[in-house]
Amino acid sequence: MTTKNRFVIAIIGILIFASLVFAAFYGFRKIPSIDEQLPPGSSAIEIRITHPDNRTIWPLNFAIPIQIALKGGEPVTSVDLYVNGSLYGTQHIEDESTNQQLLTLWEWQPGVPGNFILTARAMDASGNTGISNT
Repeated sequence: MTTKNRFVIAIIGILIFASLVFAAFYGFRKIPSIDEQLPPGSSAIEIRITHPDNRTIWPLNFAIPIQIALKGGEPVTSVDLYVNGSLYGTQHIEDESTNQQLLTLWEWQPGVPGNFILTARAMDASGNTGISNT
């Protein structure tokens, strides 16, 4: 391969790379921020994991208490708990109250050491959902 051919291939490679970088940058600018997608207070259900605190360390094979606080404009009918994105369990809520803070309690016992991400999702009687902080 001649030097001229290598130079042409290098220029073509640089142009392709620059085009991809520009397209990615331009495309990501079009994605609305989280606040624009779901402004604070717009969710029908307020839900947050209040226990355990982030980055706490627990012994292996220990039942970890998990507390989830929630409040909705409509009666909340169910709460799902996810561990690392996989459904751990569902609690069905029988209380028909609205605009009242509710607490759900769980116990979860990891079988292996590691870091885990807990997420809660709640649904109300109208089908609205809320997702917790992680």
